[in-house]
Amino acid sequence: MTPFRVDPARLYDVRADGTAETCVPVTEAQLLRHRLLVRRCWVGAVLLNAGAMGASAMAAAVLGWGAAARVALLALAAMPLLAVAPLLARFGTPAGRRAWRRRPPDFGSGSG
Repeated sequence: MTPFRVDPARLYDVRADGTAETCVPVTEAQLLRHRLLVRRCWVGAVLLNAGAMGASAMAAAVLGWGAAARVALLALAAMPLLAVAPLLARFGTPAGRRAWRRRPPDFGSGSG
């Protein structure tokens, strides 16, 4: 039994390198916004790639192979955009922890 009440908002862990970090709750609204951003990035990349490949096919049918080769460079340039959404989903997820260089400003204002 401790003679004081422990406030979980004032607790923080210390990493092996000495950096203090606190648990920050991630709200459902933040996760929803993140999922929506990932979905929009994925749909945009797929539409851009489909448009570029369709333009390349149309250029081959209408303008000839030389123009199709030039337009195909646009399709090749748009291809890496397909990796943005999975990378954003993996590494851009809102974190539940926050690292601090100094003690948080409101650390001493809690009850205790």
